[in-house]
Amino acid sequence: MTNDGSMMWLDDHGNVRGGVPSPYVNVPVAQYAVRNEGAKPYPQNLHPWADRGENGIQALCRLAGYQMAFSQNSLRALYGSKADCRRKVEQVMDALTRDGWFLPVHRDVVLADVEKVDF
Repeated sequence: MTNDGSMMWLDDHGNVRGGVPSPYVNVPVAQYAVRNEGAKPYPQNLHPWADRGENGIQALCRLAGYQMAFSQNSLRALYGSKADCRRKVEQVMDALTRDGWFLPVHRDVVLADVEKVDF
């Protein structure tokens, strides 16, 4: 993955490295990006709060991120199967919990997200 022009350190999937660890980034099923741009030309009939002209739209869009799911082929190449992916996520959550980075109360939410991934 080539750098996106920012000063962020990206992994091979285009996800930011460093900071607070997360099972979503440690066992990625998507690229999570924060550099976002507004549509050009920007949509008409926007809510007055969002309708701030092109410069304002671009500024607001840079505050929001987006997610691009990996293809089924990429997921199978990375993890083999959904069961293997789930095991890796569980291992990461266990390690992050031991290290104080992850709260067990969120475990079911993360595992439910793994179940939604289409292998």
